[in-house]
Amino acid sequence: MVLGGFRFAEDDFSSNHWTLETCLEKPRSWGLRTLPSDEPHFLKEIINTPWTDPMTDSFSRSFYPRQKTIVLSEADRLNWPTFSVARSREVDRLAMEEFSVAGIELMRNAGAACADRLLAELADRSRRTIVLTGAGNNGGDGYVIARCLAAASRPVRVYSLVPVEKLSGDALLSYQDAVAAGVKIVVADSVDACREIDFRDSLIVDCLLGTGSQGAPRCPFAEVIERANAVPGDPSVRIHRVAIDVPSGFDGDSGEASDPTFRADLTLTFVTAKTGMRVPTASRSTGEIEIVDIGLPEELKRRLGIPG
Repeated sequence: MVLGGFRFAEDDFSSNHWTLETCLEKPRSWGLRTLPSDEPHFLKEIINTPWTDPMTDSFSRSFYPRQKTIVLSEADRLNWPTFSVARSREVDRLAMEEFSVAGIELMRNAGAACADRLLAELADRSRRTIVLTGAGNNGGDGYVIARCLAAASRPVRVYSLVPVEKLSGDALLSYQDAVAAGVKIVVADSVDACREIDFRDSLIVDCLLGTGSQGAPRCPFAEVIERANAVPGDPSVRIHRVAIDVPSGFDGDSGEASDPTFRADLTLTFVTAKTGMRVPTASRSTGEIEIVDIGLPEELKRRLGIPG
């Protein structure tokens, strides 16, 4: 169904929420504001009705499908800024302290947007997703992603390389949300995790270290990254490995790739590209880059020079 410039999956209106599979027919449009006069009246009412977004557990002001990721080349055309890792952290601080946006809301927005993008790679509903998580907010993003994919009826399992006791703050809340939603979570050592990621038809999502790590990944992360990089993948599938924010082992400022560094086919990075992603050799680690909208207030976007 094409509605007001947007293409909807067949089941988008079969239940009382906007499914994750809603996507844009025109990928550079940012929102739906009007409907053609010949659209069914009930759809006009739906568009103007507040909804509860099941992917973020937050109240949506309106049923406006929005683009949640933008490819780097298109961002460059729009003069999108590039931030250092420190500047990116400052963005989160500004959103929380000056605009009263809770950190968990930003995490849920980011994770839901990533899951939305991953569904494009999961048209085969039987294809399994393996989410590899660590202890920080990058791991928290992974729990949100897993919960959203599970809600979209996709097989997904989380392998945490750290004990649950090491989780805190928003990452712990996201873990608890995932557990409550029935997501399969396994606290694994490197041997168990490596055994699982041997399945060549799986989509492997890197939420291990993010921007908060310095230096080369150590055990058990190093072994799991090396195994993920070694899996050949199904040749009929374009995307096998996805990094969230930055690939584990990749320096977001310098662009230096440690040994080992997760070799992504696609990196979904938050708010802006990171400085290190502009280094000519960065693509060996990042693969394609898409920028993820995490739901920053419009006034903050304007202040940062982010189109929106």
